[in-house]
Amino acid sequence: MEKVIFHGIAIIILIYLLSMSAFNLMYEQYFLGSLLFIMCFVLIIFYYKSRFRGRYKTSYLLFGMICYPIIGLNFYLNDGMDGPSAYVFLMFHIIMMVLSSRKQYLLWILYNAFFVSIALYMGMFHPELIPNVYLDTQHQFWDHLITYVVSLFGIYAIIGTLKRFYELQKRKNEKNSLELREVNHLLKNSNEQKNKVMALISHDIRSPLNSITGILEVVQAGDMDKKEMEQVWKELLTITANTTRMLDNILEWASYEMREEELNVTENDVRSACASILSVFTVLASHKDIQLVTIYRDNPIVKTDFGRMTLVVRNLLQNAIKFTPAGGEITFTVIQVEEQVKISVSDNGIGLNQEQLDSLFLLNIKSTYGTKMEKGTGLGLYLSLENAKKIGADISVESKEGEGSTFTITLPRLLETEPEELSGRQMVRR
Repeated sequence: MEKVIFHGIAIIILIYLLSMSAFNLMYEQYFLGSLLFIMCFVLIIFYYKSRFRGRYKTSYLLFGMICYPIIGLNFYLNDGMDGPSAYVFLMFHIIMMVLSSRKQYLLWILYNAFFVSIALYMGMFHPELIPNVYLDTQHQFWDHLITYVVSLFGIYAIIGTLKRFYELQKRKNEKNSLELREVNHLLKNSNEQKNKVMALISHDIRSPLNSITGILEVVQAGDMDKKEMEQVWKELLTITANTTRMLDNILEWASYEMREEELNVTENDVRSACASILSVFTVLASHKDIQLVTIYRDNPIVKTDFGRMTLVVRNLLQNAIKFTPAGGEITFTVIQVEEQVKISVSDNGIGLNQEQLDSLFLLNIKSTYGTKMEKGTGLGLYLSLENAKKIGADISVESKEGEGSTFTITLPRLLETEPEELSGRQMVRR
């Protein structure tokens, strides 16, 4: 700010010196007019050194040290007490106080008082030493008026610049304060979610592990028949699978929170990209007596990050199996609409009510249970949306409580945008 003020004031003073030099030369005050003209060149050098050479402190210090003696000389050569030098002394002191740091205030006060005291002493006690240069009253009037008006503009420029920078700084501080509040809010939420994760790990994972330990102890005792053993192994498989899925979601969430990975964009057809996932989930669905139907109305070539895309598909299929009762049906559909690809996962499961739809994609970590008490964390859909955003995709939902749900991923067929420019939207319809 001080630099800008100095540069602005330097231009105003340059205009003032040129006008006063011309004014004095016009009234045949050749020495004072020439001195003021020389000062213009000195001021230009200081301005150049400060603005283009980065020597602001040296420039303004030398500027102040030289200008006070020049103003004092102007007082002597310009009719002393009858001249306008008092305006210049006051204006210049305001300039130096604005440009200086607090620790230099006393220096400039004493420096100003020294020259003003000498000037007042000479003007009051030895006026005969000061030459009378005014030709007439009109000359004196214009000299005072011009000096006073220029001093007014100089003070206006200083105060105007100070107020402008104050407003800029105020807006900047308000913006920083708002950003800081938002960051604090995000950090608070993040800490709360991390605390919930720790609570889930300590409770929801310890519980199935204790169950597995108890079952294995019973197996080790050897007091069960073949039918009971088959039931035990089935129970172990269910508990282990549920715990694994829960751990996968927690680890995926933790990975997403800790770092933003770059996209790994490749080109492939959708059928090939989803084949291995569908084969696994067809088996998982059959264990719950659910039929998984696959429909490829199109098989478009897609350029995207297939790791993130299949993560979203996997989470949607997991949810569909989890919330569809035995004997139900899940349909996986792929269709191309112009330059977009739509991948839908539909089920005839328990569906969602309005309250659930409203908070569907929020980071709300809590234990959730499927139709066969399959335990989850509630992280799956949050992760799905965040990863969909990364590949420029949308996730829309159509659901009715008791009738099932349809989740649709809409992604661009060609992903060419930089990761930070991507955006995703969440669309929920009842």
